[in-house]
Amino acid sequence: MRIAVADDEELLLIYLVRLLNELLPDAEIDSFSGASVLLESAKIKQYDIVFLDIQMPGMTGVDLAGKLKTFCPKLNIIFVTGYDGYQGDAMNLFASGYIRKPATKEKLRVQLNNLRYPIEKEGKRVFAQTFGSFTLFADGKPVRFKRKKSQQLIAYLVHRRGSVISRKELSSVLFDDGVYDANRISYISKLCADVQTTLNELDVTDLVQSTPSGLSINVNALDCDLYDMLNGKSDAAQKYNGEYMAQYEFGEETVSALDQMFY
Repeated sequence: MRIAVADDEELLLIYLVRLLNELLPDAEIDSFSGASVLLESAKIKQYDIVFLDIQMPGMTGVDLAGKLKTFCPKLNIIFVTGYDGYQGDAMNLFASGYIRKPATKEKLRVQLNNLRYPIEKEGKRVFAQTFGSFTLFADGKPVRFKRKKSQQLIAYLVHRRGSVISRKELSSVLFDDGVYDANRISYISKLCADVQTTLNELDVTDLVQSTPSGLSINVNALDCDLYDMLNGKSDAAQKYNGEYMAQYEFGEETVSALDQMFY
């Protein structure tokens, strides 16, 4: 989410940005003390929300809002002002909201929860489908690994939800023969390299984290139906069909746990 804030009073500008950072810690927030600089930035950045003071030197917030609307008609504009009498202008511009100074966290929260043009959350580039058979997608297309064991490796990392998995444990999951000798260690290294090479070719560089202790999945770098279900997303449970990573034995215990939780 990209947000711009404009106010010619520096202390009020700093205060408003601080409140927004507390409410939206993941948002990208730019602050401006003048209208013209914001206008030029908005042509490049495509903001989702703009908070505007009305009385600013050079160009009023109302005039600035009109210019912004010419190239971004669905921009959420929220006026923040210490003056009365501008509600009509705000309505004519189809502004999203109007806050009477002083701004407070609660006033901002109300406006953010009632935007005229709701902001769709951007999905991550990578999606792990775990219900049914496991498939990893990047930009909507299945990821094809060089070796089947490479896909099983990353499936297990997704299954463990961010835990660091030693290479010895990976060996025991991928092979059930109990062997962990020099040849096996070398092969596990080849699988890890295959996974990383495949992901790098897709410009997915932050999905698998490797340390001397082992490997883990970066749970913040992907969307996953299982993670959504465990986080209580209402539509995720509807996608569960009683199967989880069906091609791998390590998914069987999770099926039992999910059945008990949601059936």
